[in-house]
Amino acid sequence: MLCPYCQTDNRDDREQCYHCRRDLTMLRVIVNKAKHHYNQALEFAERDRVDDAIHELQNTLDLDASLVNAHVVLGTLYARKEMFAEARECWQRALAVDHRMLKAHQYLEKAERAEVIFPAMRRLRAAIGGLAAAVALLAVGWGATTYMMAGGPAPVEATPVVTADEPNPSATPAPFIPELDEQLDTGVAYAQVQGYLARKDLDAGTRKLLHNISETIRRSWGELESLAERSLAEGEPLAALEAARRLEERQPAEPYLGRARQIANRALAGLVAEVELLAEQVEKGEASAGQLNAAIAGLRAHAPENWDGRARIEALEARAGEAESRRVLAEAQAAATEAPAAEATRNLVELRARHPELTESINEMLGARLERELTQHIAETEGLLTEGSPEAARQRLGQLEEIYGQAGISLPQERLAELAGRIGDVERQAARAEVREYYEQKQWEQFLTASADLDALAADPELRAELERMRQEATDQYAHELYRWMHAQEYQFEAQMISPETAARVVENYEMVNEHMPAGLSRAAVMFYAASSHFKLGQHEPARELIGQIREQYPRSYIQSPLRRFIATHGEALGLKP
Repeated sequence: MLCPYCQTDNRDDREQCYHCRRDLTMLRVIVNKAKHHYNQALEFAERDRVDDAIHELQNTLDLDASLVNAHVVLGTLYARKEMFAEARECWQRALAVDHRMLKAHQYLEKAERAEVIFPAMRRLRAAIGGLAAAVALLAVGWGATTYMMAGGPAPVEATPVVTADEPNPSATPAPFIPELDEQLDTGVAYAQVQGYLARKDLDAGTRKLLHNISETIRRSWGELESLAERSLAEGEPLAALEAARRLEERQPAEPYLGRARQIANRALAGLVAEVELLAEQVEKGEASAGQLNAAIAGLRAHAPENWDGRARIEALEARAGEAESRRVLAEAQAAATEAPAAEATRNLVELRARHPELTESINEMLGARLERELTQHIAETEGLLTEGSPEAARQRLGQLEEIYGQAGISLPQERLAELAGRIGDVERQAARAEVREYYEQKQWEQFLTASADLDALAADPELRAELERMRQEATDQYAHELYRWMHAQEYQFEAQMISPETAARVVENYEMVNEHMPAGLSRAAVMFYAASSHFKLGQHEPARELIGQIREQYPRSYIQSPLRRFIATHGEALGLKP
């Protein structure tokens, strides 16, 4: 799957380009859909459902016109239907996508002869019939098409034969002619034909047929050899190698076989030269490592197992790996030095995940960047402490911890212990100053709230003892203050005119006021205020309990009068009798 932005070849399952990191999600969906139609077409063709296969191939090309095999297969299907104009157009489109496409070259060369040969086949079948017709069909037919789901289509090659004269309709084929090798352009078939031609008991029609087959086989070898030579001359070693290999696979007679091997070796040398040039371009930054790897994969796929140049392939792979490593490390170095800390860390971690073989080198860069960041954060944090901003200083340490966590590395606590201690000291000092200000201004409630956590205010025992003394005094004073505040609203408690907020505050502080209010004040009154507040909040049970305690413990208190009036009004709701 070629990236439309940088033309890098990517796997079909990639969502981002290897090279430029652009999003390929939509392209991947389109390519996969096109390949689905293509595979469906191959299945239909195998079942001889030619029209259905043509329809699926048209769908394929509507989605991805760059799928060169789809053009080639569509052309072969049109040829089977003797629609030669459409077939030629398909093969020409295939060559427009990839001018090295061997099959398209071959089919275009055969198309003109096929338009003459197919009618001749029909005449030959009608003229001689029987076994000779079967042999002739094998000799001149366009051939069946074999489809392979994984590797794409592989049309079976066959070369048409031109007959010089129409056979004699009364001629009877010799009964001893056997079936020839299925693929008539192989050396085996050629040897069989030559063996039959050596016989003396052949009739003229059979001899002519065998002679035509012999010439056609040699012509097909010559065509492949010419295509291979022409591809080499045009600087297309891969196309030359494919043509030479196809000729070798047929095991032709000498000198075709020897020349095919010579061409293959020259083509391999040309491919190696191309890949070596691409390796130099990668090292100069003029090409991507992905392009080089694709070229090496193509070279390895076409090189024979016993080729003595495979060591050069391995050397090129090593060069490609080194070039890619240099590129990645250069990218990592740029990320480590130029980007902000969080972004640099994220980029380095992503590179490390994509290239585990470079983990050690990337970790060194990551460690150096984190060390620089640590030094900078320590200096900035100390400056914030000097300015008296412990909260900002702690935020800076939090940012540093987040960066280290993103890198998967533990924060060096031993180097930050002293700084963290200083932040704590400054925070406690600022908190004590705030607490002391509340105390001096007699803001008892604020003082008690701010001084609730003595550990956060003082580590020194003397300071802690002083704060405890101050809290004791503040608690007594606050209790007295709350008593006066409640006593001022005594009628509102009796008439249930207090707000829910007032009731909640009384309930919350009742125990503290009851325990710390000065001697001489009425505890019964405080209990009454609390009972009224519970009732206001719908808490009847604690209200009943407090009223019962007042009646029992303080029968002579002045609060008995407002209490009786309260019970007279609300006693039924509480389940109390006057």
